[in-house]
Amino acid sequence: MSLRGVVFDMDGVLFDTEKIYDEAWLEAARRLRIPNIEPAIIACKGVNGAFARAYFAEDYPEVDYDAFDRIASECFEEIVEARGLPEKPGLHEILDFLQDAGIPVALATSTGRERCLRHLAKSGVEPYFRAVVAGDQVAHGKPAPDIYLAACEALGLNPADCVAVEDSYNGIRSAHAAGLRAVMVPDLLPPTEEMHLLAWRVMDSLTDLAAALEKELGSAAGADILCLTAEQITPAMFEGFDRTQIVRRCWRKQSGVWQLKDIAFEEHWGEADFARLSEELGQVARSGGAVYAALEGARLRGFAAVDSRRFGSRGQYLQLTDLHVSAESRGRGLGRALFARACAAARALGAEKLYISAHSSEETQAFYRRMGCVEALEYEPHLTALEPCDCQLEYVL
Repeated sequence: MSLRGVVFDMDGVLFDTEKIYDEAWLEAARRLRIPNIEPAIIACKGVNGAFARAYFAEDYPEVDYDAFDRIASECFEEIVEARGLPEKPGLHEILDFLQDAGIPVALATSTGRERCLRHLAKSGVEPYFRAVVAGDQVAHGKPAPDIYLAACEALGLNPADCVAVEDSYNGIRSAHAAGLRAVMVPDLLPPTEEMHLLAWRVMDSLTDLAAALEKELGSAAGADILCLTAEQITPAMFEGFDRTQIVRRCWRKQSGVWQLKDIAFEEHWGEADFARLSEELGQVARSGGAVYAALEGARLRGFAAVDSRRFGSRGQYLQLTDLHVSAESRGRGLGRALFARACAAARALGAEKLYISAHSSEETQAFYRRMGCVEALEYEPHLTALEPCDCQLEYVL
């Protein structure tokens, strides 16, 4: 499974607010003496204001939509103010899991941007979202694909590599039309035959979805990832590990501009390299850092390490000193899994950012860019001098 991003709907998925919207619409209809509002509630679930306005013009032409929308919005805010903003079970669990897995997250909601950002801030989950696309930011709302295409574009990802999480019929239609794998987590609307056909998965809760995604990612990587003690790190554990890297092109910065150059060479590690590496990794573990090994049985397939020494103008950085996957095991997701563990370790150690002095080869840089790394705002002088051809990167935790 190729999973590089997740795009969430908001109401009915992250927050248990669809019931509140229904209550607000019913109250607005009561005040304005609008009969039979229930079909509109169902038809307009998951859509933006433009769609709802057009629907009312067609099916409720006698209704002043602006007045109805204003009263319904006031009722909604009054209810949230009185009762609080109810969260869906598993909200923080799935966002923590995706963050630790290094998978970027976006929001694609039919709600207006102002209210959307207010709800994210109120619940404390705003920092998890790399991109937010609201209903008043697209010309055509759900069920059109525009909002999901915009969210994937904001993440810099192909829709086919992303999962959408929705509760409404219009949301599932939108995500499917955009080319994402749509997951329905039903709220007020039960999954229909159409939804089962369009959805990649139907899950009972965000908690179940987090477990399913974790299983998918783990089976893709196909190895156990363990945190090693200093005593477990020996030269013998690298037996059979193939560090071979065949390089054809490398990135170089010239006159302030990054350029891909034809620079070809091969890298191989021998016993002396593994002996040195064993000592360095052991020191990382002894000094309070983290060393992870991806193992199949007793066979080492990959490893990563995060040093515990903080640096940067605010002490914001911890260094990812190593991340390597044996040649025969590349392309299976082990690098992503190890990177996720490294990020979780750095976050637990109090860092704001992970710093990587990374090999400049085209393939290595492509990997780190896929993980969401960018050029470091501050270069660490010692690392830059030690490996002047490396690319200095950072990842916001």
